Amino acid sequence: MRKLLAEATAGFAAVADNPAIMFLPELLDLYPGAKVVLVERDPDAWARSMGDMTRHFALPGWALRVLLAPLPGWRWAPDWLEGMGKA
Repeated sequence: MRKLLAEATAGFAAVADNPAIMFLPELLDLYPGAKVVLVERDPDAWARSMGDMTRHFALPGWALRVLLAPLPGWRWAPDWLEGMGKA
């Protein structure tokens, strides 16, 4: 896992939100001097705002996939946004 995380984060100065938060202990082990900023928010309010954003997204999924394909950290975004829209 450590090697995969090192490869996935190579060249980046920071990570935020999903999926990085799912690997916080591993990332802190990999980058022991990293600063962590925790923002707490009401989970229901967050889910509503994300649902609103995904329902009003201007680009069709296929176009977003094409635009984000060259960006390693964002390739997963269309699938995540689609999933949030169904929540």
